[in-house]
Amino acid sequence: MEYDINNIEILKIFREDTKRDGTRYTNKKGDPFTKVDIYIEKDTIDDYEFEGKMTYFDYFQNTKGWKAGDRISGKLIRSGQYWNFEMMSKKRQETEDVKNTLEDHESRIKKIEDALMNADVIQKPRDTTETQQSPVDTIDESFGSDEEIEELPF
Repeated sequence: MEYDINNIEILKIFREDTKRDGTRYTNKKGDPFTKVDIYIEKDTIDDYEFEGKMTYFDYFQNTKGWKAGDRISGKLIRSGQYWNFEMMSKKRQETEDVKNTLEDHESRIKKIEDALMNADVIQKPRDTTETQQSPVDTIDESFGSDEEIEELPF
């Protein structure tokens, strides 16, 4: 099973790069990594077997600055009895950030519009089916006819 998690708060985080016997964690190719245990709220996903702990295998020190209280986004993946975290790509993270900001702005604009409409500050849009007079006709009416203009003293 895979679950997308977005903007979830880290409750606790633990990093270790050595096993209990003192040897360094490495993958099958021999590349070293840091095992990162990340704790989040149990009810973040709709799976009763998830207890709030997930593991991330950090090969590039991506989580070095992470601490409790930080917010993360990515995928939570069930692998047998374990839950692993897969970090969102930088491009996808930036897209999600823009999307979240846009949704926040749209929500705020809607609240402002609703408040202003309720206060009758904004006039409701007028009916555009009315025939509107052209600006030229309006000017002509204000000056009068051509005959009146010829009678001007200058």
